[in-house]
Amino acid sequence: MNFIVNEPNRVCKPFFERFDDLFAKPNQREGFRAYLLEILNKTLRKSHERYQSLRYFLVESPWEAGALNDRRIGMLLADPPHQPTPKRRVYHQ
Repeated sequence: MNFIVNEPNRVCKPFFERFDDLFAKPNQREGFRAYLLEILNKTLRKSHERYQSLRYFLVESPWEAGALNDRRIGMLLADPPHQPTPKRRVYHQ
């Protein structure tokens, strides 16, 4: 996972770009990317500024959680190892 920390744009950019059209503003896209990198890195920085930026993205910035989840589910279903089978179901709210 160090490659994600050291080179997040090279590794994650193609994935992130698949969600770009769901965010109206560049700072929303950047907030989404920063949020996912925080999750991937499994680190919580204690910087107040960083916390405020992530909080703004999650709470204040207008974005459609349902559209994001639909895209995520669609990507999973398009990947053969994640497709539903009689023994494995995909739950979507």
